[in-house]
Amino acid sequence: MKKSFLLGALLLLIYTAQSQIKDNLYQLYEDKQFPALHLANTDVSHPYYYFYKAVYANACNRPDSSLQYLQQFLGKKKTPPSELAFAYYKLENDNYVRSFRFAKAESTGVYLTKKFKNKFTADELKGNNYANMIWKALKKQPVQKIEQPAADTLPFKRDLAGLINIKVTTEKSEASFVFDTGAGLSTITDSYAEKMGLIILPDSGIQVSGFNDIYNPVRIGIAPKLQIGNIIVYNEPFLIFQDEAFSFANGAYKINGIIGFPIAKELGRITIEPNQLVVNRHDKEDASLARNFFMETLRPVLMMEYKGKLLPFNFDTGANGSTFTGKFYNLDSTTLLTQGQFVDATAASAGGATTNRMLKLPKLEFLLNGKIISFADAQVDPGLQEVSDDKLYGNIGQDILRQYKKVILDFGNSYFGLEN
Repeated sequence: MKKSFLLGALLLLIYTAQSQIKDNLYQLYEDKQFPALHLANTDVSHPYYYFYKAVYANACNRPDSSLQYLQQFLGKKKTPPSELAFAYYKLENDNYVRSFRFAKAESTGVYLTKKFKNKFTADELKGNNYANMIWKALKKQPVQKIEQPAADTLPFKRDLAGLINIKVTTEKSEASFVFDTGAGLSTITDSYAEKMGLIILPDSGIQVSGFNDIYNPVRIGIAPKLQIGNIIVYNEPFLIFQDEAFSFANGAYKINGIIGFPIAKELGRITIEPNQLVVNRHDKEDASLARNFFMETLRPVLMMEYKGKLLPFNFDTGANGSTFTGKFYNLDSTTLLTQGQFVDATAASAGGATTNRMLKLPKLEFLLNGKIISFADAQVDPGLQEVSDDKLYGNIGQDILRQYKKVILDFGNSYFGLEN
């Protein structure tokens, strides 16, 4: 009788834990529905209240606040509950990466890949192991810091691929670099790393892949001081690629380097106008703005509405066009098939190009901030399973941005806006 009672109690505890983690809030967290999660997470007595607070703070580019909430979630316990351990350590690791605490980023990253190896696909495990090698290389280096005026204007030119190029200056040289929010780290070619006077760390066998899943060998370099307009960036880490990895169309188009997300996210509010970037330092919250532009790992996530559903997308100013994934295709395949036709399309990224069978549509419409935005000649790739994450519905690029006179990327207020 006593044995049956204990077994019943144990089963009840297991059922209760499973029910808690599979509740509506957890589903919102898994689906990257950050605004809905924030609005619904109001019950302080909920066992995961502070975890969800940490998730939202992380998504709003506040890694230090997120780490504090994670500590509140743990309370006096040394470890998180087993059913939430993987999610907890992933979030903790991301906070360390985004706050440039690379020693802790490496230790938590190594712990994740060893303790939760079965949670990763083979390719994810490969990518995470290389990421841990990057954090290891950076952990003894000075931390990135930025000095900027309250407001600054950065002229830019578009290159042959239509991408934004801004002038970057070091004590040794200057060059035009692509401004790319989709780049998880800033990058540079071998030859420009030398010209710009980067401190090049010993080669440790690191490789990284782009959206085309082609892996490229890279070294790590540090720019002691970069100047972009009147903005000064100290100790910026760069991935150094071989020159040929950033050369396309038989050398007709080349990229010198890329200013990536780690710099962009620190600048506050960036307004892309026809020939310039207007940068405003983030000094205070603006409660009037609806939050629709979030961060996860080293990438921005944009929320757009499609047929009444709010969907998360990767946002990438370094992509000439937008691509929608198989997840988006499965959401509305019947309608999409009647409106489009299949074509072969080639996409280029570092290291090479890939050709895929795409469903091309004359137009796709979404709602952003209550207004209709339209993608002409939209490409849907049914075979594309993920864009940095299998919960995202596509990669949003320059094609939509070029339709508007002003594009607002407000990293301080988690807001994305389009204005004519």
